[in-house]
Parts: sequence; structure tokens; C-alpha cells
Amino acid sequence: MKRIVYGFMTALALQSVLGSEAALGEEARPPSGRILHVSKSGVDSNSGAPESPLLTINAASKIAMPGDEILVHEGTYREWVKPERGGTSEDKRIVYRAVPGAKVYLKGSEQVTNWVLLQPGVWMIELPNTFFGDYNPFALNISGGWLEYGKWRHRGCVYLNGTAFFEVESINELVATKHSWQAYTDDKNTTIHANFGEVDPNQELAEINVRETVFMPGRSGLNYITVDGFHISQAATNWTPPSEKLQMGAIGPRLGKKWIIENCNISHAKSTGIVLGSSPGVDHSDIDAYGGHLIRDNHIHHCGQAGIIGIYGATRSTITGNLIEEINYLREFGGWETAGIKFHHSVDVEISNNLIRGIRNLFDCAGFGIWIDFGNQGTRISRNIFYDIDNYCVHLEMNHGPMLVDHNVIVGDTFSVDEKRANFSQHKGGVNTSTHGVVYAHNLFVDANQAYSEFTTRSSTFFKPHTAITAGKRDGTHREDKWFNNIFIRRGLDRIPYLRYVPVPGASSALKINVEDFMGAPDMLVDHNLFLEGAGSSSFGDAYSVTDSSPTQFKIESRPNGVTLQVNLNDSFKRVKSPMVDKTLAGTNSITGQTIEDQNGNAITVNSDFNGKTFDKPVVGPLSDLAEGANRISWDLAH
Repeated sequence: MKRIVYGFMTALALQSVLGSEAALGEEARPPSGRILHVSKSGVDSNSGAPESPLLTINAASKIAMPGDEILVHEGTYREWVKPERGGTSEDKRIVYRAVPGAKVYLKGSEQVTNWVLLQPGVWMIELPNTFFGDYNPFALNISGGWLEYGKWRHRGCVYLNGTAFFEVESINELVATKHSWQAYTDDKNTTIHANFGEVDPNQELAEINVRETVFMPGRSGLNYITVDGFHISQAATNWTPPSEKLQMGAIGPRLGKKWIIENCNISHAKSTGIVLGSSPGVDHSDIDAYGGHLIRDNHIHHCGQAGIIGIYGATRSTITGNLIEEINYLREFGGWETAGIKFHHSVDVEISNNLIRGIRNLFDCAGFGIWIDFGNQGTRISRNIFYDIDNYCVHLEMNHGPMLVDHNVIVGDTFSVDEKRANFSQHKGGVNTSTHGVVYAHNLFVDANQAYSEFTTRSSTFFKPHTAITAGKRDGTHREDKWFNNIFIRRGLDRIPYLRYVPVPGASSALKINVEDFMGAPDMLVDHNLFLEGAGSSSFGDAYSVTDSSPTQFKIESRPNGVTLQVNLNDSFKRVKSPMVDKTLAGTNSITGQTIEDQNGNAITVNSDFNGKTFDKPVVGPLSDLAEGANRISWDLAH
């Protein structure tokens, strides 16, 4: 169910620009403060009352105070919303909310209608550079660290009825390629050519993006802001690597704290949808100064680099109930930052109950489902579904734990281990880790190749427990992992590739990969797992695990807003004596000095299954009510 406070209102009242504020009822009002109305029929000099709505969201932002709500009525708002101030507490938030049931679009683009036909299908428009203000995405290239291909491409894009066109380099390519575009600039003008096929762009919705972001403060430190129910799209965001510089996305809190972004449709960001990133001049060691965000029930799709990304700013955040799909969907540009979700240097993050699919790569450059990369600690990845991902579903790189990966469904591909050894450009698989101290419990792995990596020439930060205070640095190795109560179908824990990154003789920084068989690691425990339909148990554990060759008839039924998975079981799961996964089984991480814990330092007992059902007696896999015959797992977006 969508989390709204106006659910009892009539559709007529919700959609009426002049609807009576009294009709909201006392229970539906904000805890304190006013409701400021924004409408396409409004005027920015108005008061914001129902009978006197404002025209722009920014105008409402300038007068909104803690406890106020900005209620935005149906229409398209082409502006960079820069909140003027934040709230002061959970009870005095500033809330930006689309009228429930209304289609409210916030866009980083402008519609252009004076296209000139040059030849069949090919149109041209010339715009003065002043049209773009101080940010012209057609004059700026995609750029930044770890970007490997597509560096010649621009941050701009052409859209026809909401569909993004593909940028090409030459007029010949453009003439030959329907739904493509090309642009160049001089001192005065920007010229764009586009192939619209049989469509007249002056009679349809033709847009070009002009704004770097759609919803982000102009400064850091704005807290307690809620953004609810908007369609946010077409931001001209640049490539977003981890750095101390400001990270930009279509929407983000700019290192504020306690934001809620919910029930939004976030799409067609040139690079990143939601950014929970860094901002210059902020002391990241003060864990109470930023983070703690709630990102829930959003549909994030058709972004060039990532759905959600950030360095530092995801700390203590919860990412839950989101559908993230079609990332790097055009494969125009990419590199080692492409993922559904990617975080650096973040502490005590929970990523739960998300559906992640359709994550693409090119030239073997990234394309992971969830990528927890470098100096993260206390991450929990729980109750997510992954499939149709070009690289590993979960990539844990250079962290020092403890981390908990539980009750997920992770679906890989059909390549054999030998094929993967021969061609690592075909990574589609399960988990790849160079992280110390991960607990994998109650997951379902299907056709999922696991891999262990080791970086002895790199080191990353670890923190004092539940703080952002650096306690030291260590290299990227794998020790103290635990694999308990998991189900593996068709591919198990036998013959895991072990990727050792070692220096190249005579080269100062180059690394090569030695691929071996993984044979276990110090203080690693692997047991009480179920291996089905040809999946093999490990050679370094699994004394009490069960292996059964019976077919499972696993299948996936995709839906636009969800998925259903089915697996057929015999009685083999009943023969696995599953232990309770808790602090005793997980142990204390020898580097960070903590066990699996929540952000308040309370030890976690893994006793709630994929559907949130609490259990006293553990059962192998993500469902606590497994039965012989067909077992189904379903996920649907909450709105």
C-alpha cells in the first residue's frame, strides 16, 4: 500500500486545484504548519492557499517552514527544485508531496517545437547558448574517474514522447539510425540534429534536457525533507564517481540527513537517479551530521550509470521496496561505477526488499546489481531479488565487515565455470567478494557463480563500530565468512574461481589476475546448506549439508512492476538441520571488533524470512514455510 495520509479523500477533491483544505480533515493535516498548494494555474505571488495556489515549487520552497507541506497538483514542472530550508525534526518535516492520484512531473528538460526538416526523418534545431543558462549539457562531455568508454558523448539528450534517443558521432550514422541525435556548439549557438523517423517532432512531445539535476538543495545541511509521489526525469547529470566533490543525481539530499524519498518514479537521468553523496567542506567523521535517509517504494529506471549511488551519504540509510531496472540501458558510456546500487564509505546501511534487474554493461566494465565498494561497514543486504544482471548480482569490494547477506533470491546465468574461466567478460553470477567477514544466510542461489577475490596491494578504511571515525586500514582479503542455511540450484560452492590480483613485474601500478580454485579461508564456516539439481557442495565445509539431484523446475515470471519465482522441492529441505543465525554463529569480526548488529549496536538474530514472517525454528532458504511441491516468491512495487 502506498504510504499517504490522504487516502480517504475523493478523487475529485484530490484533483481539484481549489479543493478546500478543510476537506483534508484534522488527521490528514501535517503535524504542524500549513499546506501550501502549487498548481499550473497558480501565480508565484499568491499565498499558496487552496484558492490562491503558487505556480512553481521553488516559490513554495521559499516560504515553507518546518512542519509545512507543499502539495503539488497535476502537471509538468520544469525547474530545478532547490529547497530553501529543511525541517527540524521528524514531527516538523518539510514535505513535498504530489497530490495522490495526480500525475506530477518534475523534469530537467524543456520542450522544443521549432524543428526544421532537412531530409526525410532528419530534423535540425538551432538554439542560442543563452537558452541553457549557465549549464549547457550539449557543450559538456561525460567525464570523471573510472569512466572507461563513451567519453566523447555529451551530457545532453533528445527525447521523443519520453523515450531517449541514442547519440552518434557522424551525420551519416544519424541518417542511417532512427531515434539518434548529434549536437555541436560554437560561441553563440547550439545545433542539434535528430532522426525522428516518420514522426514530426513539432507535432509530438520533443524535449531536450537542460538542467543538471531536478531536486537538490543549493547547499549542504538541509535535513528532514520528504519527497513523495513525483515523476522525476530527464536530468542532465554527469558521470558520478566517488570523490570529495559534490556528487550530482536527478535527486539527492546533498549530504543532509533524514530525508525520505518515497513513491516516486525516477527515470532517464543521464547518469544517476538518486545520489546520496558527498559534498565539499563537510566533516564526514561526524556520523550524526548526515545520512539516515529512507529511500522506499520508488521505481528507478532508465538511468545511464546507476539507480542509487553515493559516498559517505548513505550512512545509516534504509533502501527498501524499490524497483531498480534498465541501468546503462543504452550502453552509451560506462565503467567501474555502473550498478543498480553502489556505495562507498558508508556505515550501517540496510538494503532490503528491492527488486533489481536489467543492469547492463559493455566491454566487461561493471554492471553489478548491488556494489558495496571500498570502506563500507555494517551493511545488511536482505530480502532482495536479483535477476537479468550482466555481472555479479552482489559485489562486495574492499570492505571489512561484518556484513549480512540474508534471505535474498540471486539468479545468475547459464555459463559453466570453465566458460567463465576462459572469458571473464561473462560474469553473470552470484556474489563476488574481497570483503572480510560476510555472513550469507537463508539465500536462494540459482545458476549463480560465486567468486572470491583478493587485493593485497590495496587498503581501505574501517571504522570504530557504529561511527564514521576511522580506526585503521586493511587490504582486501576474505576471512571469517559464514555460509549457512542457503539453497543452491544447479551451481553451488564447488570450484569457485579465486581471483588473486598481483602486481605486474616491472610496472608500478598495474595488476594481473591469477585464477585458481578457491579452497577456503581462515576462520571460514560453511555448513547446513542444500545443494539441488547438480549444484555441488564445497570441499572446505558442508559436513552436515544435503545434496539432492532432483529437478526443481525453477522459473521466473516477470511483470512490469514485479516478478514471481517458482521452485519445486521434494523432502530434501527437511533433512537440513538449520541452526539459528545469530551473534554466536556469526562471531566477532577480528578487524572491526563487532558482530552482526543494527546501527544501535544491538546484535541481530536472523529470524524473519523473505515475507517478514518471524520464525523460531530455522528452515533452509528464504521462506520459513517451505513445502513439498511448488513454492512461490512474489514481489510487487507498492504503488
